Amino acid sequence: MLGPCQNESCANRRYGWLAVLVRQRGIRLDNHWYCSPECFEEAIGRKLADLVALLPQRKLQGHRVPLGLMLLARGDVTAQELKEALRAQREAGSGRVGEWLRRHGAVSEQQVTAALGMQWARPILPCIDPTRFLECACLIPLPLAEDARMAPLHYQGAGRLLYVAFADAIDYCTLHGIEQMLDCRTEPCLAAPSAIDWALGQLRAMPRPAEMVFEDIHEPRQMAQVARDYSVRLHAEETRLVACGRFIWLQIRSRAQTHNLLFHLPAEQPR
Repeated sequence: MLGPCQNESCANRRYGWLAVLVRQRGIRLDNHWYCSPECFEEAIGRKLADLVALLPQRKLQGHRVPLGLMLLARGDVTAQELKEALRAQREAGSGRVGEWLRRHGAVSEQQVTAALGMQWARPILPCIDPTRFLECACLIPLPLAEDARMAPLHYQGAGRLLYVAFADAIDYCTLHGIEQMLDCRTEPCLAAPSAIDWALGQLRAMPRPAEMVFEDIHEPRQMAQVARDYSVRLHAEETRLVACGRFIWLQIRSRAQTHNLLFHLPAEQPR
């Protein structure tokens, strides 16, 4: 039994028997049941407002030792090479220092990845196993993977553990959202950018669950309306909603299919 509608302002809430009569047309959001699209929209609107308000606080973890200094300490670059790369980065106004050092021929991809492993205190993945990678490739929406420069590697069903590789920086905010959505734990590592590029190319080429990205809808009220419309249209039985990096990720589950809706929110500052 689903019990009464979880919307405290629902007019039907006081009638326990009514919940039984209408539960077939209700929608579940994060394991809470709402008796109508109107109650669902009100509930998801409140949660969306909370997630959007917390977005400015969700930043990538910083480091005491910058990557450039890490490479310098390892003897991979000279002080002059680092100085030139930092100047080029500053003049361009974008890019990571490791990328600029590679462009100038000062370091190899392997050297940058090794330094990143030390910086993040995480293991380095030597190669991506195509078999295991493709088994879990659809767990994470492609736009999330591309934005965070990451790839799912292997899902250990018995322990509900998902291994994820990153190319540049480990995005723990995104990992937290994935854990909430998939009800699992994550274990991150680092891989060479070329390996992640290969994995992302494989993701683009393979059949995937339906994924829709909304670039221009940023207000919680508008997002709630879209969530309601798609949930009704797709005959949703269950929905889940999480913040994942710069995205709000809504997953709509029905008997026929799973759909992922992603609201891409503007960043206040570059990643």
